[in-house]
Amino acid sequence: MGTPHGGAPEPRQFYAIGETFVGREPERSVISEHVQQAVSGVPWLIVVEGEPGIGKTSLVRRALDDHEDVAIWSASGAASEQDLSFGVLDQLLRHADRNALAQQTLISGGLPAGAATMAVGMELVEFLAAEAEKQPLVLVIDDVQWVDDESLTALALVLRRMWTERILLLVTARVRGDPSEEGAHSDWARLTRGAAHVKVLRLSGLSAADVHDLAQASGTALSSAAAWRLWMHTAGHPLYVRALLADVTAMALADTSVALPVPASLAEAVQQQLSHLPRESRDLLEALAVLNRRVPLALAGTLSGVGNAAEALEPALAAGLVQWSPTEPATPVVIGHALFREAIYACTAAGRRKALHGAATLLVDENEGWLHRVAAADHIDPVLVAELENEAARRADVSPARAATLLLWASSLADSRPEHDRLMLTAVAHLELAGLHDRSLALHQAVRDCEPSPLRQAILGSIAMRFCRGEEAEHLLAEAVRTTSERSTRLVISAWLSLYRFLWGDRQSEATSLLRRVLAEQPTESRARTYAWYYLALLEGGGPDGPRAGAVVLEEVLPALCSQVRGQEGILLAPRGMLRGMAGDLQEGISDLVEAIRREPAGEMNGEEAVQHAYLSLLQMLAGKWKDAAISADQARALAGATEQIYPTVLAPAVAAAVAAAQGRWAASEGYCAECAQRAERTPPGATGFTLAARAAFAQAKGDYDAMAAALEPISNVPASSRRLWLSWWSPLLVEALIATSRLPQAEAELEELAAAATTNRALVIAERWLSAALAAARGQLELARGVYEEGLALPVDSDSFIPLHRSQLEHGYAQLLLRCKDTRLGVQHLRSALDSFSVLGAVPFAQRVREDLDAISHHPALNAHVIGNDVQVLSERERSVSNLAAEGCTNREIAMKLFISTKTVEYHLSRVYTKLEITSRRQLRDLLSRSLP
Repeated sequence: MGTPHGGAPEPRQFYAIGETFVGREPERSVISEHVQQAVSGVPWLIVVEGEPGIGKTSLVRRALDDHEDVAIWSASGAASEQDLSFGVLDQLLRHADRNALAQQTLISGGLPAGAATMAVGMELVEFLAAEAEKQPLVLVIDDVQWVDDESLTALALVLRRMWTERILLLVTARVRGDPSEEGAHSDWARLTRGAAHVKVLRLSGLSAADVHDLAQASGTALSSAAAWRLWMHTAGHPLYVRALLADVTAMALADTSVALPVPASLAEAVQQQLSHLPRESRDLLEALAVLNRRVPLALAGTLSGVGNAAEALEPALAAGLVQWSPTEPATPVVIGHALFREAIYACTAAGRRKALHGAATLLVDENEGWLHRVAAADHIDPVLVAELENEAARRADVSPARAATLLLWASSLADSRPEHDRLMLTAVAHLELAGLHDRSLALHQAVRDCEPSPLRQAILGSIAMRFCRGEEAEHLLAEAVRTTSERSTRLVISAWLSLYRFLWGDRQSEATSLLRRVLAEQPTESRARTYAWYYLALLEGGGPDGPRAGAVVLEEVLPALCSQVRGQEGILLAPRGMLRGMAGDLQEGISDLVEAIRREPAGEMNGEEAVQHAYLSLLQMLAGKWKDAAISADQARALAGATEQIYPTVLAPAVAAAVAAAQGRWAASEGYCAECAQRAERTPPGATGFTLAARAAFAQAKGDYDAMAAALEPISNVPASSRRLWLSWWSPLLVEALIATSRLPQAEAELEELAAAATTNRALVIAERWLSAALAAARGQLELARGVYEEGLALPVDSDSFIPLHRSQLEHGYAQLLLRCKDTRLGVQHLRSALDSFSVLGAVPFAQRVREDLDAISHHPALNAHVIGNDVQVLSERERSVSNLAAEGCTNREIAMKLFISTKTVEYHLSRVYTKLEITSRRQLRDLLSRSLP
């Protein structure tokens, strides 16, 4: 090694600040925790594993940058220096204090190749322990798989001897078995066997949200849908994401009609690997790239034409380009990464690709064969176009996304401009109708390039409606309805126009008449007709007779039991569920929505699923199922963010805000309210009511009735149809606020509307009695108020149409009236009962106000046995969601699927929950949550 150490230690920072870094919050927290433990005298070894480019080094750098209280000594392994004895150890020691190091016998200068490793290790133990006494020490080794044998042995000895030293060893390692690691140490993991405390972090790709943030930080503004597509394409691999952000424009990233390319750096690397493979191995890989899925090895061999598929597979396996499952009966094989596949496909000669696609049509099923037939076509083919259109028509009602794909393929093979435009517009209409707006929006320019036609105008009107360009949407849609003569097209356009008039113009009667007239002209069952019924039910639900009338509309087309609903009628379960719930049949509504979600195809990111979860969260909140409501709202927010839907983007955070406020989680509620308000700026007037209700719910939980009344003052500006549709939520809030702020005439007028709704809405009956009694009490009519309260308390608690918060508020109001009437004994009895019901519900601030009432009665002190807001209040939002699902018996994988997060994130949050709550098992978690939250 040669030269002795000299001069001052290198600067503490071991990387250049300024690189863009996003995400990895759980992993950063884990590293930070273990640094703190090392600082307190518990030494640790942390191994950060992952494939090349996944962000191991960036994570370590950023995590340690937060710790100014430790000394960082860094080194890195390199393939070219693997045979250099003590090379990595020498790099580490170059950070040491020169004077202290000079006192050592063996490690004071450049370590010679012949030095006794054991002796070096023993001296290193003593030296590092002494240095760590001065300042906690973090030793960082990048690419540990390249560390020389001597350094590994010495470090392993150090790890075996560390007990109370303030030392953390943090190493990064490429995934074992990585094809690029030929010649690397396979036994570096002996470090983990020697350490008393070991933590292994295995990095996977970034989340979709992280990819969005990375693009933003890199100067590329992407929509949620475009970020989602980039995430799916790269599996969140940071290196690939960065490469594509550098290679591709934001417009191209958002255009789902154009395939994303392979990053140039990766394509070059794959090409280099292919050039070193035997011809038969390349042939096999080309066949797998064309098949583009996991297939039996025999099938891939047949398509590729190689003589011995197993023999041809071996070099591809050694290169790390494929995954093989030899223990399964068909020994299936697949290219290991989607980007590897695309790079191999791009390297395949055009003629060879077409020949392979043509041959593949004889080896795959009919559905898969369509793609291969289109890819094999090398000329205009009217016959294939006709077959594709027929297949699209057959699939349109069941899978509009697939129908659209088939039609887009057909348009690329059309023999005339009018034919191309017709097929293109029909495809986009399927996407719009099914709520697949991210795909249709990417084709916006292609639609504009088509020749004018009613369908073109209608699609442009639908897109304008989504972007709140009201006058443009009205003009385009109305013109399209007027000029179209084709009945099915008229139905689609009329449905969109009716929805517009309902959402923006509050022209409920006009929109309803239009839809009913067109439905009468359309005897043929179709997906368009189903959606027409969907919109008609919403229109009627916003009419004078309220949600019950909308639910009755769907009785014409749906059986009463959701389990008996068949086929595409399942689309109508969501509106029926919402309308049933808002009409007071909460459990029936919840059942419909749960069934609708169950039927939604897994993995299809369309707007319908976001709507279903948003509706469900609202009904669960009203029904007092606040844990479930918070989870459903979180799911709706995630889905709506990816599909850019209208109502879910506002309704979901509004529900989340109301639930968080009712539980006393003020910061979370304020955050949701802010999100809701931000979203409402880009939504139709009818959706603004959700923002108002969320703010009012926050003020209600705070006991700030002036703020509550102020929040709901603009409710009169919300279209009447929307007010009627969501009256079950906002109306009791408004009446309560008006009474509490002594605006009694206005309260009486609003209460009359609520009472009228309660004649057909069982869920509002208790609220009507509670608020009528409160209004009488506010006017000094105490005996009348007492009688009305008692009527409310005598009402049967119907679990199918019962809003528990209203029932608890009624009892609290009755108790306060009794105390006002000097009936202290009975008043205290009902205060205790209200306290119990609020506590069971998890309504922390409401229960606290009851306790304050009890405390105010000197001879009836508050009952200390009532625990309000126990330890579970320390949990974060995500920890609460994970805990609730874990307590219900969900596995980590099931939790990850429900919350759209990784399994690793679930594991991290559960470990944090166990630590915070001082528990060690899911059984304890379930018991604790059952006593504290609904």
